[in-house]
Amino acid sequence: MKNSEMILGLLAAYGLSAIFIESTLFSWLRFILRAVRLGKLASCYRCLGFWTGLGVALYVYGFDDLKGPILFPFAASGVSYLLSKLNPSLLQHSNSTPSPVVVKNPPIEI
Repeated sequence: MKNSEMILGLLAAYGLSAIFIESTLFSWLRFILRAVRLGKLASCYRCLGFWTGLGVALYVYGFDDLKGPILFPFAASGVSYLLSKLNPSLLQHSNSTPSPVVVKNPPIEI
């Protein structure tokens, strides 16, 4: 695998993770994963980055060379986590309105 292919693969793994975690397209699947107690997978860039990296590695390498499918998911996990922490404002929807803040009345002491 060339360096450009590896960078493209790592970015693809991050992109797949970000779409799965942040978009409304997969909200139904995140709901199911939370219902069967796999909610951490639906919200963790490191976890999901690993699995998307495994999928990308199997697509790129196939089963011929096992070095790629074994090492690439770990790199994809790290890159997904770093990119998610680099600029979280990129993931916020610019046209969405912020949710209202609800302030409960504090208890009154007599």
